[in-house]
Amino acid sequence: MQIRSVFIAIFCLISLSSFSATDLDRVVEFELRNGMKFLLLPRGEAPIFTSYIRFRVGGMDEEKGKTGLAHFVEHMAFKGTESLDEKGLVQLIEREGGKEFNATTSRDMTSYMVSFPSDKLRFWAEIESQRIFHPVFRDFDRERNVILEERRMRVDNNPHGRLAEEFVEKAFADTPFEWPVLGYPEDLKRITLDDLRSFWESHYHPANAVGVIVGKFSLEEAKKILQETFGKIPSRPLQKETVFKKHAFEKGLSFEVEGGNGSRIQIGYLKPPLPDRDDYVFDLIHQILGEGRGSRLYRSLILDEKVASEVEASTQFPGNRGPNLFFVEIEPLTGTSPEKALQLFDEAMKNFCATGPTEQEVQRAINRLLVEMVWGLKTNEDLAWRLSFFEIAAGDWQYLKTYTDVIQGITREEIVRVSQKYLCSPPRIVGIMR
Repeated sequence: MQIRSVFIAIFCLISLSSFSATDLDRVVEFELRNGMKFLLLPRGEAPIFTSYIRFRVGGMDEEKGKTGLAHFVEHMAFKGTESLDEKGLVQLIEREGGKEFNATTSRDMTSYMVSFPSDKLRFWAEIESQRIFHPVFRDFDRERNVILEERRMRVDNNPHGRLAEEFVEKAFADTPFEWPVLGYPEDLKRITLDDLRSFWESHYHPANAVGVIVGKFSLEEAKKILQETFGKIPSRPLQKETVFKKHAFEKGLSFEVEGGNGSRIQIGYLKPPLPDRDDYVFDLIHQILGEGRGSRLYRSLILDEKVASEVEASTQFPGNRGPNLFFVEIEPLTGTSPEKALQLFDEAMKNFCATGPTEQEVQRAINRLLVEMVWGLKTNEDLAWRLSFFEIAAGDWQYLKTYTDVIQGITREEIVRVSQKYLCSPPRIVGIMR
């Protein structure tokens, strides 16, 4: 086992070193006159490219009483252009070879992505600069009903969705993370077209966005095309950054929700966001406690005690532009009470806090993160995702270049310190669905 771990570590270091020298070091930053920043990376032999356009705007930039606006704006970008209706837009993109034409909205950001053949770079730029930066806001009332149905399916008629929504509401009450990205039904029903236009005008402008192109294309041709398309979009003053006047819950709390087909437990511990060094440490804590079949919680609750059918952990929940949670979700086996599963979870955490991780656990966690980084940078899609994500979330895409050095410099003693600070005695939030 030790020989295998050493081999994996050496393999990953060699792969990352080679990858960085040939790819990340060749990323070109290109800023247009209107303030929009592009990250350009020509690479590969296959005649395709992937693009991401991300805005630093999401659910957290809304206000109480007008929730769901960011997600609503995302829907409007698919309604066509001045010369194309919704169906015509989709058909044109498919005819020109577009793939993975999609978008997402989170509490932090709004993202638009698509891949095209290399000879369609100008077509991509003309279409995206029109539909995203000049939305037509077509079919407003019909799209409102689509979003309300989406909410009914994901939350109102979904016990797990209700638990997650109430969990975040209680954990982040009176902060910009409090309300759901989908918005509340009563807000969605009273939002007007003017509300939507006003929100778009405040946030969706070039200096609040980053564009990424990764794949086979000419760098000089791309710069020329971007100036002639995205460069013509007027600049506007940046909206003041949304800030947290309070972090989140200050005292421990627990609550219950009825109506699930089975039990579920959610547990959250408050932690800082990236690029705080403690957030890097939590990437290792996540690997040790909750990632994969070899993690402590999986072994304890599923293999040894046999009280759970599923244990999942995540970090940076529910967003990255503010304090967030180390989050654990447990699905007790049928016949096991949530109290029993929670008790055994607490015992596993108490044991971890008492002894800390072993040196072998730390090295295994580092190796796994290195492997994830290697494979996460292999494809155009994954690399474009990461470059654009970290430019928005961390404020600098070069977080990617320094990440592995930081991770490899984290010691067992530092993991113990961070665990003691955030996991071993501070308040937490617990939600139980029966």
